[in-house]
Amino acid sequence: QGIPEVNVFDAPTVAILYTGNEIIEPGEKKKAPFVWNSSSSMLSYALHSMDIEPRYLGIVKDEINPLMKKIKRGLESDILIVTGAVSVGELDLVPEALKKVGITSLFHKVAVRPGKPFLFGVHGHRLIFGLAGNPVSSLVGFLLFIKPAIRKMLGQKPGLIIEEGILSKDVYNKSGRKSLFPARLRAKKSEWFVDPLPYTGSADLLSASCADVFLIIDRKQTCASRNSVVKFLRISE
Repeated sequence: QGIPEVNVFDAPTVAILYTGNEIIEPGEKKKAPFVWNSSSSMLSYALHSMDIEPRYLGIVKDEINPLMKKIKRGLESDILIVTGAVSVGELDLVPEALKKVGITSLFHKVAVRPGKPFLFGVHGHRLIFGLAGNPVSSLVGFLLFIKPAIRKMLGQKPGLIIEEGILSKDVYNKSGRKSLFPARLRAKKSEWFVDPLPYTGSADLLSASCADVFLIIDRKQTCASRNSVVKFLRISE
């Protein structure tokens, strides 16, 4: 078209920090009570699918000074994602560490299951996201909050892409929160059918790894009935 220059969006830089005395990397010698850093590959792939190469800051123990040091390194990026230690337990030191390094927390905890301890803060133009440590909670937090923010920064259509399908069996929600359940999609004629998967909670990465979508049940809805129209969020697009 003979246009010498066009406006483009610069992709944000993203750093990821994992916390926990019990977390070890795949390939290390594992013994109780250690658990694998399963969220690392999951979140890295999610970012790669958006053409973003994350900066990996490794695993930091549940100690305030090393945690603050790593967070300061993370603030060299546009976005910092911290997983684990964001709740209210004795070793949940992330909120305190963020405050000590000058990060303003805008909200902490959301009415979502899994992923209630989610935290969001800012430091100048930088965005800080705190994800619950269990892998399914981390994935849900990424899909609901972090991915839409990155899409906005990339100049793409903002907001969540929510679709509808027909539920294949009853699903119960007794949490009092908006709840997401791993499920698979099945096409029949011109409609999507949503098949919920066996699911034991926010540590059930196996169930999430077999899923295409998360079935969404509203917090006021205690039961979604078979053959009803339900909402779902794709895990990958």
